[in-house]
Amino acid sequence: MSGVDTLFVGGVLLTQDPASPTAEALAVRDGRIAAVGRRDDVESLAGPATRRVDLAGGALLPGFNDAHVHVWKVGQLLTSILDLRGVKSLTELDALLRERAGQLPEGAWVLGRGYNEALMAEGRQPDRHDLDAACPDRPVALTRTCGHMMVVNSDALRRSGVDRDAESPPGGAIVRDACGEPTGLLQETAMGFAKREIPDPSVEDYQDMLRAAHRAQLRKGITSATEAGAYVDLVAAYRELDRTGELAVRSNVMAMRLADETVDPLPLPERHVSDSLRVDSVKLFADGGLSGATAYLSSRYRHEDVRGLMRADADGLYEMAKGASERGLRVCTHAIGDAAIQCVLDAYERLDRPGSRIEHFGLPRAGQLDLARRLGVIAAPQTIFIHSLGPNFRRYLTDDFLERC
Repeated sequence: MSGVDTLFVGGVLLTQDPASPTAEALAVRDGRIAAVGRRDDVESLAGPATRRVDLAGGALLPGFNDAHVHVWKVGQLLTSILDLRGVKSLTELDALLRERAGQLPEGAWVLGRGYNEALMAEGRQPDRHDLDAACPDRPVALTRTCGHMMVVNSDALRRSGVDRDAESPPGGAIVRDACGEPTGLLQETAMGFAKREIPDPSVEDYQDMLRAAHRAQLRKGITSATEAGAYVDLVAAYRELDRTGELAVRSNVMAMRLADETVDPLPLPERHVSDSLRVDSVKLFADGGLSGATAYLSSRYRHEDVRGLMRADADGLYEMAKGASERGLRVCTHAIGDAAIQCVLDAYERLDRPGSRIEHFGLPRAGQLDLARRLGVIAAPQTIFIHSLGPNFRRYLTDDFLERC
């Protein structure tokens, strides 16, 4: 082999190969590693047109893979909605909402994502009254950091048809005050009331979000990622960027099988596999989020007498998983609470397809770890949650669960 495109020398190459953990040089040809090893050996592959990169004593290592991330949401925060992840008080939130409202056309929705009440000075969820004070004449919808609940103002509740007589949907909850009035907090599938009214991004909007998110990922060394849940238009955006050669991050996309807005399962995706894009798996939901107390537990939460919300039972999960598997698609199911994990494992045991995934796998019991191993289940946990959501875990979970996080 000769005439490689690029040669990396002059640094330490971390190969991730236990048998040969470091190397002196690396050669690339046609976008792939052609050789790695001793400098003299690798340099012999260079030709007149080979580009040489001197690492100047630095380290070179493989790009990072993010096994579970909502890429488009990262891009949405960078392009079109309020980033609330650093908000420390309701006063700060009020100021941000007023500022954003002043930048938007009359009647346009004020949208935000990422607030965490455990980090706010008041230590409580914002409610519709807080949002009304900031934006009395336009709809507001703010998604919590977990993505499993949102708080909306009175205008948004009215547009969504949610009043004291509205019933919570299966797998969701309209949170109410002591008088039975909605507080503005919508959990799990109840978010669908508001989502049906919020204008959907276009395929072009999604493309802009993905471009922005991919630039952010590359700055952190992330070169491949799994999009953990994509609706039809988002899948279309990925496929269009793949067609035009614009996918900067190699992407594995899970097509959504369940939505907050609908009761029936969404259509199965057309399988697509290229060098830069895979669309060959589906995303299901068993329960909600741990830090928002909607993950489904075998016993109650610390702060109130609830066990969370189950979005589908074992039979329902099995039927959806079976249909996807018969089409050659991998099944990936969100499950955090131990009771939800058990339902998914029961469904996967019937499915009998090693390689099925459980997203988050947050609070498994010891026996569930053994069963998952025996079934060949892939677990996709997020250890960053321990740091970012630790205060929520301590506030909401009883001691016997804390040691499992």
